[in-house]
Amino acid sequence: MSDNYGVFEPEQVYILGGAEDTEGFRNFVQTRLSKGVNYGPTEERVKLISDEDISRFKAYMEKSKGMKPKEFFTSDTRFSIFYNPEAGRRETAPQYTKWLLNAEGYYDLIDQITGEMYIADVDLETGEKVTKIDPNKPVNNSQRDAFIKSLKDGIEEYRLDEVLAVKGYDIQEIISNLEAAKTQQELDNIINKVLKNIC
Repeated sequence: MSDNYGVFEPEQVYILGGAEDTEGFRNFVQTRLSKGVNYGPTEERVKLISDEDISRFKAYMEKSKGMKPKEFFTSDTRFSIFYNPEAGRRETAPQYTKWLLNAEGYYDLIDQITGEMYIADVDLETGEKVTKIDPNKPVNNSQRDAFIKSLKDGIEEYRLDEVLAVKGYDIQEIISNLEAAKTQQELDNIINKVLKNIC
């Protein structure tokens, strides 16, 4: 194998390696390609539990050396589900309810008398309700369009097509796949694969 290469035109040679090029490319990836990208799978989180109740739960976890309790009660958090119209305010969970540990490792607020579930999938360590995002959620078209535009800008400014070609990827095929994505999960998977291969 040789380290000698034949070049027909000088403009065919471009070396991404100078400090200015490398820093510019890194900045391009971080600020323009990665902007608005969802890296994760699949969940949204909303804080429900008071800081006092979170502190109590964490103190319990520390004493039990990380073992989650099978049941827990929050005494300070006021929930909209228990709104008292006479008092004009939210109330704490009734005494006949408890947070029960579920199979996912989160907690469900259950009425111990009727078995009714009031709130599901709360991470008591953070106080956040965890909601799984539907993997069939439609594509965010503005995110897709912005990412495709950033890819095209990357071709002009940093020869991104060549960077990806060296790794065995055709940027036109990537753009076609982005345009064909029907769900947000498909779009996120393509974007994450591109970012993984250029970082």
